[in-house]
Amino acid sequence: IPAPAPTGIRIEILDIPMIPSIGSSDVVLLSAAAKVYYGANIFRSDDDGVSFTLIKANMPRGVIGDTMGTLGEGTPYTWDEKNSVDVKIFSGTFGGSLESRQEMAVLNGANLCVIGEEMVQFKNAILIAEDTYRLSGLLRGRFGTENHI
Repeated sequence: IPAPAPTGIRIEILDIPMIPSIGSSDVVLLSAAAKVYYGANIFRSDDDGVSFTLIKANMPRGVIGDTMGTLGEGTPYTWDEKNSVDVKIFSGTFGGSLESRQEMAVLNGANLCVIGEEMVQFKNAILIAEDTYRLSGLLRGRFGTENHI
């Protein structure tokens, strides 16, 4: 049986504050996802497209989605157990999925996402429809994005 043909790739360039675990301010964060994904290579041109240099080979699949609403008011100082947000995952069943994590894992950096200009972490990711998750148990305004809550 032949492998499924790859599908179009959605790439997001994340213009976000530095994440301490990455440890460098000159890192460009990218995420790529597709329904059928076999990897991606990223090239850079410093001469207006005359030549290209490989900067990232075999980029792993990311999880990319679109929110189906907005988050209400919150605080960066404690867990937000009042708000939740639904996310439709672009990469579908062949792509990534979201998973719930224990509180300690989240405090140690798990389940970080970008919603608008706010960086958020979540404990709970509940599948509520095909490719759609409800995120709750939130830590809001992470890594200097408090003003975007």
